Amino acid sequence: MATATIIFLVITGFFAIRGYFNGFWGSLSRSVSFIGAYGAAFYFSKDAAALVKAHTPLEGAVAYLAGSIGLFVLAMFGLRLIFWLLKQMMPGSNDKPGTVSRVGGLLIGALIGGFIGLLLVYTLDIYTSAKELKADAIETPPPPANNAISKAAKLTVSKSAGALMALSGVSDNSIQLSEAFISDPVANMDRVNRVTQNPDLKKMLDDRRTQRLLRRGEIDELMQVPEFKRLIADPDMKYLMQASGMDINDKDSARETARKVSLGWQRIEVMKNDPRVQEIINDPEFQQQLNASNKLALLTNPKLNELAGIIFEEGSDNLATLEQDSQYRIRTMESGEDATVNEDEAGTIYRYTDKNGNVRYSDRPVED
Repeated sequence: MATATIIFLVITGFFAIRGYFNGFWGSLSRSVSFIGAYGAAFYFSKDAAALVKAHTPLEGAVAYLAGSIGLFVLAMFGLRLIFWLLKQMMPGSNDKPGTVSRVGGLLIGALIGGFIGLLLVYTLDIYTSAKELKADAIETPPPPANNAISKAAKLTVSKSAGALMALSGVSDNSIQLSEAFISDPVANMDRVNRVTQNPDLKKMLDDRRTQRLLRRGEIDELMQVPEFKRLIADPDMKYLMQASGMDINDKDSARETARKVSLGWQRIEVMKNDPRVQEIINDPEFQQQLNASNKLALLTNPKLNELAGIIFEEGSDNLATLEQDSQYRIRTMESGEDATVNEDEAGTIYRYTDKNGNVRYSDRPVED
């Protein structure tokens, strides 16, 4: 029996037995407390990590992990205390649970135990993948896991994170891409690293004519560049496009990819002279971890977290400005919306979702 299966069965059985003896009310209070604590750890992990880094020597992903766990424990304790106080106000609060109550508690306990078991299996899979990953092993898409429990763990964690992101108002494309990354973060980080090391991408970004096209946002001309054509045909690039909800065989998706490459290059141009960025990317230790077969050291490097903050947080305002100045703009078309072209919308790319749920792009409004 696989290790993942053993972990899942032991954790599920343990919580099921606890639920049986605690009864329905006791199990319900623990379940609601767990769900509330999980949500708090997801939404406020950044604030918790900031406190951890301010008062401890921990940095990077380790600080985020410690902050999330600490917040989870505190939130669960607080919610459990509230339920205990409510129970004390109810008549017969000290009576032993009956048979029906015990069966209900067993079912709730098994459900929560199964979820916790999947979380532990997911964590174990990430650790194992980080140790065993080889940078020269190109696997796109990744081979399916042999163990059904490992598959279920990745699916459960990625979909639950996607559901929480949806509640925050995040776009569907971002949710799809995040779910794909969360399902196998180590392999996908290595996939992104291979794309950034792609010789066609490097040659394209070093070419002066291509730089001019990128700077001006001339998407149609960029799509004719041979290096760009080979880049979007790269297996890793196609996987990332598909993971973000794009139809990899659709020309409009290639157009949107060209636009994202253009905006990404413009963002790099804006930020490349930042002394903090230069210090990080030129650091020998960081470069060694980036190119190493084992990505575990890179994941725990505080400089990776700092670089991500500079690019994705501070760079978001810069990206919004670049999009406004770009030759093409993206407009989302909702079902039933007027498909008339206005003069003010010249140079607009229209984004819509087809009947199969695929995100598509067109230079003309799409009628239902």
